[in-house]
Order: sequence, then structure tokens, then C-alpha cells
Amino acid sequence: MTPERLPILETDRAVRALEEVNIPVAGTLINRVIPQEADGTFLASRRQQEAQYLARIDELFARLPRPKLAWQPTDVQGVDALEVLAAQLEEQGF
Repeated sequence: MTPERLPILETDRAVRALEEVNIPVAGTLINRVIPQEADGTFLASRRQQEAQYLARIDELFARLPRPKLAWQPTDVQGVDALEVLAAQLEEQGF
């Protein structure tokens, strides 16, 4: 899910529906998190809003692992790009 209002609501609904029918959910992936090194007033403002959504994700999904992947400068395409994301997930214990 991305740290935005509607994806959070949709993911919460999906996780609850799966859990209600005893389908285990191993975790939720938080994708497209604004990198800390991104600069500019626009991104700073977006990062403040994103922080509120990330806090809400932590509240709703505290029982689940929540690895985070930073927003990439380009679309993720190809094996090399996937290996970079896999390495980031591995660094977080996944």
C-alpha cells in the first residue's frame, strides 16, 4: 500500500476480510515512501502529510510486519530493479 488515505482504507478492509475467514496475512508492504533525501518545499509538505498516514498504518497494522520501500526515481522494471528492491527488503529482515 502507499501511505495515502484510500490505499490504507482498502488494505485495512482486505486484511480484515482475510483474517475473518482465517486466511493468515504475513505482513503489509508500504511502498512509495518519500525518501528522506528528497528536497524542496513541496516534498517537505508531502512528507509531513505522509508521516500522519504512516502513523495511521502503524496503528492499524501493528500486529503485522510493515517493511517500507522508498519511492524510486523511475518505474521499477526489469530484474536489476527488482534485485535492488529485494535487497532493501532483505535489509529490513524480509
